[in-house]
Amino acid sequence: MPSNWWIYVIVLVALFAFYFLICFVVYLLMKHAQKKASRALEALVPKERDRFEVILDTRDALENKGRHLPKNMIDDTNAVQELFQKVPVSMKDVKGRDDFLILYYRKYLKEKRLLADPEGKALDQKLASILYENSEDKSSPYYSYNKLAIRYNAYLSMGAFNIFRGKAASAPIL
Repeated sequence: MPSNWWIYVIVLVALFAFYFLICFVVYLLMKHAQKKASRALEALVPKERDRFEVILDTRDALENKGRHLPKNMIDDTNAVQELFQKVPVSMKDVKGRDDFLILYYRKYLKEKRLLADPEGKALDQKLASILYENSEDKSSPYYSYNKLAIRYNAYLSMGAFNIFRGKAASAPIL
């Protein structure tokens, strides 16, 4: 038995080599999935810009009617405008703030009893139409992004095989 120690060393070296090969393959798959997920995330920016344009139209319509909007509503709207002006747009922040602003404006319309007015009702319907995006609809850009983000996050979660990943951040699910 002591004369066969080199066999154990060869098997151990082969197992380590196999492990590092698997790690490298997972790393390459993860990098490819990260590029696809980031491209899909960038494709969502025009959709969120369109949603934000509806929010701005609602704000402008309310201000043109002479309505006094709360300061925090105006500040939140301006903050989202600043987020869109940054070059790498943080879609996680933009999506969450857009959803919040839509709900906030709809609540404002309801509390101020502007839904009885046909213009107020039209604004509310426009906001309601953009609030809920069906992420299960296969033609939706959110569907393709979520699918790619889940795949990328799955590669990130393979802790035992991600020795090369470094400080890669997970993709947000929208």
